[in-house]
Amino acid sequence: MLPLILVVIILEKAFFIIQKLIHPITTHLPQEGIFGAGMLPLLAIVILFFITISAGVWIEKKKVKTIIPFLEDKLLVLIPGYTLLKSRVNEVFGDLDSNCKSVLVGENDQWKFGIEIERNENGYSMVFFPDPPDAKSGELKMIKSDSIKILEVSMSSLSTVIKKYGSGSTSLIK
Repeated sequence: MLPLILVVIILEKAFFIIQKLIHPITTHLPQEGIFGAGMLPLLAIVILFFITISAGVWIEKKKVKTIIPFLEDKLLVLIPGYTLLKSRVNEVFGDLDSNCKSVLVGENDQWKFGIEIERNENGYSMVFFPDPPDAKSGELKMIKSDSIKILEVSMSSLSTVIKKYGSGSTSLIK
């Protein structure tokens, strides 16, 4: 629901900005409206529609698609929780490029829940260990891959268990 609310707020702000920008030309527009709406709001809606379509076409171009990973690596990772949120969105919408996996890491007969960020060919994995109750902060460790057990659990389920301080964790282990 939150993304929908944010889109509505952003579109509303853009609508009012466009109306302010095109207000000087209202003297050249016909006074009668269409379907009971004035010409200024209708023109603002048409302009906003074309801006949105143009942005969609522009973002699908190959050159722009090469810039997006750069922006994610350099800027968006500075936003707290962005990587976790991105992995959750990828999980919901079925992005197969996401390499993050829910894992159990064993150390000295103790097991800890984590998220495997990446695995290299040298036998090591980068694992993020989220802290309760937020699960957006935690610690990163380089771990030997043989001490990691991959869980067949979604990251949202793992996050829910971490938010509950481990309550329900037995259902994750099979």
